[in-house]
Amino acid sequence: MAMSKINVLTMFFMVVLASSQVPLYQLPYCMDVVLNFDWCAGYLEGNWDNVALPCCRGLHTLNSIAQREGPRRICQCIEDMANHQLGIPYIPSRIDDLYVKCQIHLSFPISQSMNCST
Repeated sequence: MAMSKINVLTMFFMVVLASSQVPLYQLPYCMDVVLNFDWCAGYLEGNWDNVALPCCRGLHTLNSIAQREGPRRICQCIEDMANHQLGIPYIPSRIDDLYVKCQIHLSFPISQSMNCST
């Protein structure tokens, strides 16, 4: 019974998302990703010189979520954020720095030109 309610709600949100003109990252579907990744986006785009502690904490939180539910949703939300950030690409060397500075191996991809369709 509870599982069928979850499936119905999931399908409802998928239909809403597919028909929506609002960027995915602005919807509740991505709220946890935005809150946990936004600190990293500024660093990856070159706006900040150092990785902020909230970025690392956020990556650890997102990693836990990805390990529980899979990386697809997180990847899609980050991709949508990257595509709507005035076309500013992530700097590849800074992506590599995140792994070292935050001491983490991510369960979801981050790349210069995010593409979660594969």
